[in-house]
Amino acid sequence: MKSIKFFLPAVLIFSAGLSACGGGGSGSSTTPTTPTTPVAQTCSNGATDFPNCIIIPASLQKPSPANYAAGSLQADVFTALNEFRTSIGLGPLNQNPLLDKAALNHTNYAITSWIPGEDPHLEVAGRVNFTGVGFLDRYRAVGFTNAVGGGEVLAAPSGKDAILPLANAILHR
Repeated sequence: MKSIKFFLPAVLIFSAGLSACGGGGSGSSTTPTTPTTPVAQTCSNGATDFPNCIIIPASLQKPSPANYAAGSLQADVFTALNEFRTSIGLGPLNQNPLLDKAALNHTNYAITSWIPGEDPHLEVAGRVNFTGVGFLDRYRAVGFTNAVGGGEVLAAPSGKDAILPLANAILHR
């Protein structure tokens, strides 16, 4: 189990509302690290909840610089996702420290507590590094409450290997 390379680009939130609100995230590697300190989620107009966000047309959206280490899997996934979104006319997502923390938490759970044969997208309460059964539970556990959807990709060797199969799956565009 520990030889499988896990990462969870919680950034795979294809919600237009989330991208307009500055949502986004990253993946994490098999090496647990100290997560970033969560910050408040705010929209481009200063609102803190999706219904009050001002939606900016995709063609006018510019991503904020992400602070992933150059050459890291997180940076690769983040770049691949925004390249894909741009190619189909969607605006870019911004890095979100809350989603980064949720992804790191779930990666740590997968490394220490996931048992082959179980659904890798779900966590079991009471196990080491449990933070929530489903991804929305895990988002809320770190203070990210604006999610209207989401997803995770496990065990892909590169950003494009993570993004394209999910993006090409039925109902993911």
